[in-house]
Amino acid sequence: MALAPLRAPQLGLAKPARRWRVVVDAGHGARGNDGNTGCHCQRERDVTLELGFGLATRLSLMGPFEVRLAREGDAEPSYAQRKTLAESWPADAVISLHTDVRGTASAFASGSCVSYRNAAAPGFAVLWSAEGPAALTAQRQRLSWALTDALSGAGFKAYAGDDYVGLYDGEPEHVGSFINRKTHARRIWFLRSLEVPTVIIETHHALDESEVARWAETRTRDVFARAVAKALLDYFDAPEAVR
Repeated sequence: MALAPLRAPQLGLAKPARRWRVVVDAGHGARGNDGNTGCHCQRERDVTLELGFGLATRLSLMGPFEVRLAREGDAEPSYAQRKTLAESWPADAVISLHTDVRGTASAFASGSCVSYRNAAAPGFAVLWSAEGPAALTAQRQRLSWALTDALSGAGFKAYAGDDYVGLYDGEPEHVGSFINRKTHARRIWFLRSLEVPTVIIETHHALDESEVARWAETRTRDVFARAVAKALLDYFDAPEAVR
């Protein structure tokens, strides 16, 4: 299936009254935590490290944001250390980048690499936790909605959530935004524990060759960064976002 063209959003980057502090977390990469393995045997920790560095660099160059990476280089910080970084700075928002693997995949051998492929579940997803104080969970939701809307507006496909049943609840008014609740089979500690509004972006389906190829392109990463910037500006523009 052909991927829809991407459209870089227009941004209002006038000098703000303040610079918003954003932590970009390259998901996984703690010791012994490599994450998933994609269709070319790529490790999630390596993909997110590259995507995280690129996003942080682009956001920093835009002006309104002061950005820190929660993981960079060969460091293997625990998630508790990442929480400490975000809360002690303190950050205004945390964006954790991941890739996803979904559905029933078929094995594919290429040389010494045996990987799995499934092109039936493409798209991004934004996850947030409904556990915690009402004001904080409302901020997480608004941040997730802003990201979902900006990414969809830029041409990224939102994942419908067929394989998320029992793990997350979808939000039909913002397709691609998913709620993680206390009653779900998988409770994500990093989402529910931080006192800073935190979301996970599942950037793409790592078993889908077309999506993996798109996300290797500089154009995709440029548009993604501008969409994230638009979402952050929309989110921070709301009075309720101010801590």
